[in-house]
Amino acid sequence: MTRQTRREFLESSMLAATAAALAGGSLAAPARADDQSSSPNERLRIGVVGLNGRGQSHLGGFMPRKDCEVVAVCDPDELVGQNKGVAVVDKATGKKPAFYADIRKLLEDKSIDIISIATPNHWHALAAIWGIQHGKDVYVEKPVSHNVSEGRRIVDAARRHGKICQTGTQSRSSMGTRELKQYCELADATKDLLKFAMTDLNLSARAYDRILKVARTIADLAGSESITGDHVSEAIQYRSLDRQLWA
Repeated sequence: MTRQTRREFLESSMLAATAAALAGGSLAAPARADDQSSSPNERLRIGVVGLNGRGQSHLGGFMPRKDCEVVAVCDPDELVGQNKGVAVVDKATGKKPAFYADIRKLLEDKSIDIISIATPNHWHALAAIWGIQHGKDVYVEKPVSHNVSEGRRIVDAARRHGKICQTGTQSRSSMGTRELKQYCELADATKDLLKFAMTDLNLSARAYDRILKVARTIADLAGSESITGDHVSEAIQYRSLDRQLWA
């Protein structure tokens, strides 16, 4: 059996949760069985903090694994905590996790190895630092912090206490994000041309056609897919649109 480090465990769990969410499900997540130990001595004990939205995906990433157990859930709304935390874990695993409305009480449990944070954004940094200070490894949802200063304090705490703190940036490599990057690069290269084209909304169709040819050439040089004439046709059709929306 291939042994995983705790960092690799966090990575694979959250990648599985993200894959499940992108597939339209939050609780059914694939996990590599050959990388998981079923030994009770190697099982990691997880506390999930925040049970709406992404918290459900976190549960879905951890529960199917043989090498971990969700032993605690935390949410300030007890109804959410019981229905979306305790009940969900109990149904999936046959074991009821402890429920906490106060994260500070959860952190006092020394048997918990990892906390997984899916709270509202403004709680991310403080919850992560508290977790690290209490000897937990931490997975925290993006955005990691409200500002750079908070993020630096998380890094400092992790280094000071020798703990792992990881965040998910999976979307940076998704197809949609990569296409957006290409579009922005193309838009940057053609922004002066497009501003000129849209400044005078009385340009003739012939003038738009000439501009389109230039834009296509730039797109080809940039390695992007050729621009279609659809956008130009729409611009000619709706000349009454506010030019500032296009400039």
